[in-house]
Amino acid sequence: MKLSIMYPDNRVEEIYVMRVFTFNAINAGPCLYYETSSDLSGKGKSVRLSEIKCWEVNAVIVGSPMPL
Repeated sequence: MKLSIMYPDNRVEEIYVMRVFTFNAINAGPCLYYETSSDLSGKGKSVRLSEIKCWEVNAVIVGSPMPL
């Protein structure tokens, strides 16, 4: 999956992720959490939703368009 995060300055960061979800942290408020293929399970990164403008996740087809 490809996660796109837009920041308030309209900069867009695209990250290929294995897992993504939102949660409500006690001290930080609502956060977006994601894990890439190089992260251990439960050891991904989180971003406060108040620090981003919007986010989107899209499926990515893995493989080649060449027939077998």
